[in-house]
Amino acid sequence: RIDAFDIALDSNEYHGNTPPFYKVSSGTSLNSMQRLLPPPSASNENNMNTALLLCYPPPLSNMAEDALRAFMSLGGRVLIHIGEFCGLTGSSAFENLLLTDFQCIHRYPCLEWGTDAAEVTIWLMMKPNEEKSRSICEPILAQCSNCPKRQATKRCKLVRSLSYCRSHCFKHHEAYRQVHLAMNMIPAGRGNGLGGELLDFDNSSHFINLELPNISTLTKEKRGESGFGDFTDEGRDRKS
Repeated sequence: RIDAFDIALDSNEYHGNTPPFYKVSSGTSLNSMQRLLPPPSASNENNMNTALLLCYPPPLSNMAEDALRAFMSLGGRVLIHIGEFCGLTGSSAFENLLLTDFQCIHRYPCLEWGTDAAEVTIWLMMKPNEEKSRSICEPILAQCSNCPKRQATKRCKLVRSLSYCRSHCFKHHEAYRQVHLAMNMIPAGRGNGLGGELLDFDNSSHFINLELPNISTLTKEKRGESGFGDFTDEGRDRKS
């Protein structure tokens, strides 16, 4: 069973008056979930078997974080996220919450909107004092296109699904990059200044730096071991 809620049913700034294809009820994050989920208790496992689906949560907004915190407060533990990390969807506060309280258990590619870097990820909330499973790698928000087990540090502006952790991976991924550029109808090769060997990893017109949280710092902050202030979205370039 799927229950869909939206704070603004009639329209939104992204899609105008496009009608939904599914029944959508009105409600904010917390009161919507309170209608569906009973208060958490030791004997009630229904909430733990319910998943929160966030599909393209809006950027520069606290919607994703508010929805996830409301879900957690009612005993929910499983999040399904569809969108782009470190960029066009969600917020850094939402991503920080995932990194400190959840572990990513599944990751799948999906159809992309334009040239974005959307994917499907499934996250499981850790219980209090529970350590992250050793069988699950350190959480990665934006994977390197060449070595997926490493966190990317730069993202291509022409095709956002192309991200790299270092120049070494950028160079070794050239053959696959040509395919990605061609699929997005971007000419690649010598002499056009766009792709192939002329796509420069160190050129800020071609690649944007990804502002990534420090996992160790976030963990210490959660435990009260650091005096750092709140993480915000300031400085994140979502329009590039």
